[in-house]
Amino acid sequence: MLVYLILSVLIALLLGLILYLSCFVPYRHSLLTSRDLTVFQEPDADVFRENLSDSPEQLRQRWRVSFMGEPALDAGGVLREWISLLVVELFDPSFGLFVSTASSNHCAWVNSMSGARQVRHLEYFSLIGRVVGKALFEEQLVPVHFTVPLLKHVLGVPISFSDLQFLDDELYQSLVWLKQCSNPDDVDALMLDFSVTRTTQRQDGKPITTETVPLAPGGESIAVTVVNKAAYLDLLFQYHILDSVSYQLLMFLAAIYSVVPEELLKVFDYKELELLLCGVPTVDVDDWKRHAQVAYLVENTPTRLELQNVSWFWAVLDTFTNEQRAKLLQFVTGSSRVPAQGFKALISTDGRVQPFKLSFCPMEHLYPRAHTCFNRLDLPLYESKSEMHTYLIAVLSQDATGFSME
Repeated sequence: MLVYLILSVLIALLLGLILYLSCFVPYRHSLLTSRDLTVFQEPDADVFRENLSDSPEQLRQRWRVSFMGEPALDAGGVLREWISLLVVELFDPSFGLFVSTASSNHCAWVNSMSGARQVRHLEYFSLIGRVVGKALFEEQLVPVHFTVPLLKHVLGVPISFSDLQFLDDELYQSLVWLKQCSNPDDVDALMLDFSVTRTTQRQDGKPITTETVPLAPGGESIAVTVVNKAAYLDLLFQYHILDSVSYQLLMFLAAIYSVVPEELLKVFDYKELELLLCGVPTVDVDDWKRHAQVAYLVENTPTRLELQNVSWFWAVLDTFTNEQRAKLLQFVTGSSRVPAQGFKALISTDGRVQPFKLSFCPMEHLYPRAHTCFNRLDLPLYESKSEMHTYLIAVLSQDATGFSME
């Protein structure tokens, strides 16, 4: 609970700054139409590029998303789902824009060889930057975690040598050893020079290719020694943190700042930015229950069975794993993550607070029904806790994306 209290003030500050920006934006909506709910296709890129290349004022307008073949009318939930799906697709290492770093729990870092995987990679970095900026502006969570260096790049704060461990811990430990080594023979035995070798495999299946990149003019012929190793380490650090991904970062960061100006983000540190982007990593059932609303069949007149169902619902959630709770949260709200301020900060429609609501309905359908735009779960009145558990698990085992339940 402490993290909720600490971030409440910080998030209130961000919301105040965003509200200030919103004062200069006319109240309009932009409609985006996607061909497919789960696959990012090239025709979609053209549609998104047209919408995402607008002026900052237009980018800060409310968006409404429509999926071809999907019956849902977007009142906020479809936008959350669209942002989630698009971010997952574009940050997937197989797409080629980002890599997953084993050193920092598979967080996302820019792929230095993205141009070999996607011809239009810089356009895509601009696109995903605007989506991330839009998510921040709309208080929407994204289902991906950035590495510490990437978070610091977004904030424009210095990156330290030790941050290299979040990209490649094995490389970092090797460089720490070299930094501390004072024996000339040991350094010479490494046979290092002022260059780095990049290796990649093209998306079209062509063989792995390698290229040597000099860290300094004529670097391939400059041997690393005890005398010049400090300069080598500085250049290698600069290469991995910035030089190798500079063009991609430029497009990505400029796109974020086109929605949320950089100066508005500087009030946060990288840990707070991580929470703003991704929310709290665990689903706290007690916090969920504390900020939930219940709608009975007859207002303010619950039956005994309804009261039992309420008790059973929270008892079932207590038995769920965190992954199952996250899936249920995704099913109901369109996001699998809890806002940084906890469940009291769930939003809907045009950014207004919309608490989770458990709404009972007649036993016309056996399965729960979700209304993601309103953070509402319609729950049939079950005869036992085990029956409720069975149908909740059945819903979670299905593909919970899509809005035919709306």
